Amino acid sequence: MSQVLKNAIFFVGCFVVIACIQVIQAQDLHTAVRLTHSERFTEAASAYKALILQNPNDGDLYYYSGNNYLQKYFSDTAAISFNEMADSATVMFQKGIQAEQKNPASYIGMGEIALIRRSITEAQQYYSKAQSLLPSKTNKISNITPEKQAQIYTWIDRKSVV
Repeated sequence: MSQVLKNAIFFVGCFVVIACIQVIQAQDLHTAVRLTHSERFTEAASAYKALILQNPNDGDLYYYSGNNYLQKYFSDTAAISFNEMADSATVMFQKGIQAEQKNPASYIGMGEIALIRRSITEAQQYYSKAQSLLPSKTNKISNITPEKQAQIYTWIDRKSVV
């Protein structure tokens, strides 16, 4: 086998390994969230899309995907259209609600968009719906973990309209 062919096979092999590592990393929610926090919004959107394809019934994935659009807007409000990002985020939040109606995350996302649009009443309705899905004396059948419940309350408290 010639040296050129060996080098070509080596480089192709390295490329395939690197590509597989990146795909495996993109399939982790924490990595996708880190991409959003690093303002690598296009990569994050691709990662969320891949995660949603793997688990289309996970409402959290839709929330984080929608939140990625909102964070993209907030990263450069002068150059990025709020309406365009809000529309994309709304689509993701609505898909999250359809996928997992008992998950409060996407209701919080919808409330955040309503709050930014200064529709306080609508925001309060979404936040109240999210709170009603959490375990309580009246909702004993909720299967939300205490960690998830604390996270949801943090998201609601951050908005401070309820």
